[in-house]
Amino acid sequence: MSKNKLAILINEDPKNMVIGLNSTLLYMVFLNQFYEKIIIIRLDENPNFLTDYFDYYQLDQILANQLLPQYETANQNLRENYQKNILNKFITINDLSQQLTRDVLKKSLFKISVDSLNDYDILNRVEPMKAPFPPAGSHNINIFLEQLLKKFSTVHAPLNLSDKEIIDGLSTPTQIIDSSFLDEASKTLQEKILLVIQDYQKLYPKSNSPKIVFKPKDSAQSLGVFSLEFLNNHDAPSLDNTNSLTKKQQYQIDQNILQDSPKLNDFIKKICQIQNFEKPIYELYGEQILIQPFLAGINIGDFRTIIFKDKSQKFFIAGGVFRKKNLQTIQENNFTTCATTGQSMPVSCEQFEKYLQPFNQKIVDYLNRHSQKYRLVNFVGADIIASDITCQNLWLGELNFHCPALISMIGKDLEFVKSAINNSIF
Repeated sequence: MSKNKLAILINEDPKNMVIGLNSTLLYMVFLNQFYEKIIIIRLDENPNFLTDYFDYYQLDQILANQLLPQYETANQNLRENYQKNILNKFITINDLSQQLTRDVLKKSLFKISVDSLNDYDILNRVEPMKAPFPPAGSHNINIFLEQLLKKFSTVHAPLNLSDKEIIDGLSTPTQIIDSSFLDEASKTLQEKILLVIQDYQKLYPKSNSPKIVFKPKDSAQSLGVFSLEFLNNHDAPSLDNTNSLTKKQQYQIDQNILQDSPKLNDFIKKICQIQNFEKPIYELYGEQILIQPFLAGINIGDFRTIIFKDKSQKFFIAGGVFRKKNLQTIQENNFTTCATTGQSMPVSCEQFEKYLQPFNQKIVDYLNRHSQKYRLVNFVGADIIASDITCQNLWLGELNFHCPALISMIGKDLEFVKSAINNSIF
């Protein structure tokens, strides 16, 4: 925090941010005490803001001061009622503005240029899977970050870094395949899947139905992520009944398909197309797809660890949370744990701390050993999954470099996170 004004870059509607849940909103209301002015720039509305005039939203500082305790109370309710789907009971910024008959965020009446931001600190909370980036737009995230760095040299800019970064020895065993192989008469996909199944069988030697996960290498959140279980019984879906496939997160198929490479390719391609609403696979999955064993611990939830970089350019642990699976989403056969979509609710990870703390430290040590590679990164969200419900054996699911969610905690935990924000660079 080197200047007295702050500009936050986002690519979503800030008025739809949920009080008590949205991380960027927590940044806003907490940092309000340190800045005399905070503005929000929507990149989805102003994709060329670095070279053109743009409008912005300004935070009402008086209301923001009142909003922080309200955020904490809402977050408390969220955690205490994690077993219920209560997201519709929380209010948005727009709801609050209507209640108060006064805008918490007010849109500017005139446009400004990027040169007006010279006396602003910049907080980059842009997400690469939302407009103006694919699949909703056509802009390139890395070109945008390069241009952003030319203007603001200290801004968080995970240039050419994937949200699915692989760290040897920590990450879930992973195979990578080019998306183009799905359109070719190649055995590469079959070979990769068989290797992942071997890794699955090492983890779960008693299982007769190997289960694996497919995910885009360069798409954040749970977009395009699905699992496939290979059944060895009479209840397995027929190989000839793929026309009835629908969009969901978990699929099952007869193990015999593993012996038929062309059919396997066509089946995986069909699922990928469904994930992207029948649009070209490349628009969602990009150049590469990751294939991993399905880790059973995800059935109860996963861990999110937030890592910041301090003013001496060293990464440190800002805190962690256990994202407990929402019972309703389990019934709906979903397995990812995105809290903002209600698939999980944040609870304390204190009972798992003896396993989690040393694993977190390994991640931080890795980031600091590779400081040159991560020199443009100011914050990281590490998703950690256990191989079973005991949570004794942990794996790094992914490192989120783009807009990681903050820890949804209150009381002493939130105070710790706020302190970490204050001691970090962004």
